[in-house]
Amino acid sequence: MNMKNILTEQCKNRAFVPSDSSYGSRNYDPGVLHPEQKEKFNQYKIVLRLENEAYMHNHPEIRGLVSIMLRHFLEKKPSRGEEVQELCAAYFGRPRGTIAAELLDYLLEIKQQGAIVAELRREVASTATEAVEKPLDPEYRQ
Repeated sequence: MNMKNILTEQCKNRAFVPSDSSYGSRNYDPGVLHPEQKEKFNQYKIVLRLENEAYMHNHPEIRGLVSIMLRHFLEKKPSRGEEVQELCAAYFGRPRGTIAAELLDYLLEIKQQGAIVAELRREVASTATEAVEKPLDPEYRQ
């Protein structure tokens, strides 16, 4: 069974209810739609969910970035919305090489393989080499 069939079966086994809003459908009012429209809308949500799950499956780096950021937030435990925004900005404002190294560690931890891991390895190695070659160069910024 291929990935699309597996995801289709998973979605069919999870009933969609009006509270399962998909992007652009937050104000879904079930009383407004006719049964045929509701069925079409639910089919649309299934397709959208399948597409999103396939995208996430093909891009483990996104799940990795979210997981790493979540770990960071749980360590810091910001208490106010302002602190959350500042922490998020500071987290993603770090040097790209630092984020790439953390992402590579995460992907290796979950035993991910493939092009993204190879690309991150090259980037991390390149960043480490540049840092050694130009540690005090004021013109050098990532």
